[in-house]
Amino acid sequence: MNVEFGDLMGMSMTGSIMSRLQIKEEDKANGIESEAVRVLVPKAISNGRVNHLELAEYEVKKGSGQSRLTVVDDIIIKLTTPYGCALITEEDEDLVVPSYCMICRDFNPGEVDLDYLVGYLNTGYARELFTAGVAATTNSMLKPKDVHRIPVPMPPLDEQRMLGRLYRLSAEKQQALKQMLANEEALADNLITSAILEVMNDE
Repeated sequence: MNVEFGDLMGMSMTGSIMSRLQIKEEDKANGIESEAVRVLVPKAISNGRVNHLELAEYEVKKGSGQSRLTVVDDIIIKLTTPYGCALITEEDEDLVVPSYCMICRDFNPGEVDLDYLVGYLNTGYARELFTAGVAATTNSMLKPKDVHRIPVPMPPLDEQRMLGRLYRLSAEKQQALKQMLANEEALADNLITSAILEVMNDE
């Protein structure tokens, strides 16, 4: 059985247009207060999770991003290529979602397993469906109605949970491996830089 993705959620909304939130010199001159916020930019969405190393920080008008903050169990979908999504955990709360992403919220856990749903939406098959949704237009950015219409296969809930658990474990392994590679790269960089500086200081 297939259901439309939009029928599985209680609500959805696109993110904030960041240029409207960002503080400008004239705002500061007028005494408008600002604050630093972490922004869930599309490149921070990877393997169904949020990569905190890729989060951006913006200075915005104080309180201006409150209506588009991430909440636990949100699914955030990238509306630009390469399409994909992430499931928000406790570690990912209170991130500002920009307009290049869509917030999907209020899923019924008795109907769908969120790890399964995120795993499915990140498959090559689902990405092709997203691509087909924009193929007839000159714009490669998905519209909310395109996202809502994506068909979602609905196996029994126990099977969803099993598949979702496998996907989550795979995503966690991939994230750990990426972190290890980043650490290895930083280590090699530091070693070579130290050696170069030592040679230069000897001259």
